[in-house]
Amino acid sequence: LGRYCLVAAGAVVTKDVPDYALMMGVPARQTAWVSRHGHILAKADTRNGVFTCPESGLRYELRDGIMRCLDLDEDAELPESMRQGTKMYDALKANA
Repeated sequence: LGRYCLVAAGAVVTKDVPDYALMMGVPARQTAWVSRHGHILAKADTRNGVFTCPESGLRYELRDGIMRCLDLDEDAELPESMRQGTKMYDALKANA
């Protein structure tokens, strides 16, 4: 399983799962990309192809099928100020 990936309850993983992938179904299939905070990265900036997490504002880039965080080292812990969410889920959903 890749770093920061999410696997839905009941999903059956039969293959490798990439970093930041959201996997669902039987067999599990990738349905979206997610941030380190677990939020779906739904909209990429059309100018530069960069996704932004609605919770943290961290930026992500999909290059050659690999999603990477542009703002933090992949192995680094989240800064203390980002370890606890501050926005309600309904507010994040409304902005999707």
